[in-house]
Amino acid sequence: MARVGVSKKKKNPRATELSQPKKELQRVTEQLESRDRQLAEALAWVATTGEILRVIASSPNDLQLVLEVVVKEAARLCGAADALIYRIENNSYRLAASHGSIPVMRRDEARPLSRGRHPARAMMDRATIHIHDVSSPEAQAEFPESWAFAEPLGIRTALATPLLREGVAIGAILIRRVEVRPFTEKQISLLKTFADQAVIAIENVRLFKEIQERNAELREALEHQTATSEVLGIISRSPTDVQPVLDSIIESARVCGIEYMTLRLREGAVIVPRPSTPRSG
Repeated sequence: MARVGVSKKKKNPRATELSQPKKELQRVTEQLESRDRQLAEALAWVATTGEILRVIASSPNDLQLVLEVVVKEAARLCGAADALIYRIENNSYRLAASHGSIPVMRRDEARPLSRGRHPARAMMDRATIHIHDVSSPEAQAEFPESWAFAEPLGIRTALATPLLREGVAIGAILIRRVEVRPFTEKQISLLKTFADQAVIAIENVRLFKEIQERNAELREALEHQTATSEVLGIISRSPTDVQPVLDSIIESARVCGIEYMTLRLREGAVIVPRPSTPRSG
């Protein structure tokens, strides 16, 4: 019986030469697409940072507005279903701002700082807490209170990072997803930056209020000093006429917020009232 031979088809050298440039072109195209994505992300972040800083500058005493912008942009840039900011009050924490589709706690509701809740753990340990799968046995055991809240809402992935002011936790920012999809290192870094911006906003409002209060105190002290100087000046100019001095005292009483004032003088055995001076305008 004749043996049938099977001959291997030789590769076309020309085809091999053409495949190399195609692979190189594909590699370069993928690199360019990756750089385009990175550039788009960077531009989006720059625009977001500029927007937050603009809101901080234009609304120095409106903390709520700034925090709402922060959570909105945090959810958007980190690809989360929602974002929340909490503020610490004594040994508990309250919701300060939120953005997204997942139901949240009421603003007037206070929750204790418990290690069984991952936002509270982030604040207590001053560390970022990243739960890849909230429904995993390990996560349920470590954060039982969080799981009791997350299960009926379908929350599966969570990331919380503290708001730190001079190393002290004053709150936390939390982002969540309704599917098991851990956040990337870049998204974790972004959330930390959003936390820093929230702290800047909180500090900015606190300092603004402190300055306003200090200015009010200085203004009141200046008014008192001016009123006292006016009375002393009239006394020196009218050493023998008491009426201008009394009128000046009544007028100066306005710095104390007094609407009407009456002076009563003793003349012999009789108390004689001086006319009241109504507060003008």
